[in-house]
Amino acid sequence: MEIPTLCIFESTMPLFRNLIAFEQCYPLTRNHVTFYAVLMQFLLDTPRDVKVLQGEGILRSRLNEEELACQFNQLCRDVIYSNNRSYLTDVFHNVNGYCDSRWHRWRAVLARDYFSNPWTVISLQKCHKADE
Repeated sequence: MEIPTLCIFESTMPLFRNLIAFEQCYPLTRNHVTFYAVLMQFLLDTPRDVKVLQGEGILRSRLNEEELACQFNQLCRDVIYSNNRSYLTDVFHNVNGYCDSRWHRWRAVLARDYFSNPWTVISLQKCHKADE
């Protein structure tokens, strides 16, 4: 899956809100902005998520991580949408399937709890070479 870069300026969130309001008022529109905002809201739950997406070049902003996560979490509040009508339905299912997979959860826990420090990886490599 590939996500294009999103540059956030001071006017981006009000623009998103106005476009979402437009899509909510006109039910014949396809809700592309709404579904994109919902996807980004799911991906940007915490400041750490923002930092990860910035590190991958998906998100660019001069706002701090906490403020950006907070703004995205409030962006789709009280917005009514149906996942069945979304052009991103397959993406939502793929992301949920990936997150629900036991292997991916175990790998995430392992990386977070045991390999978050680079010295852990280096010492593990040294131990492995010493056994040879």
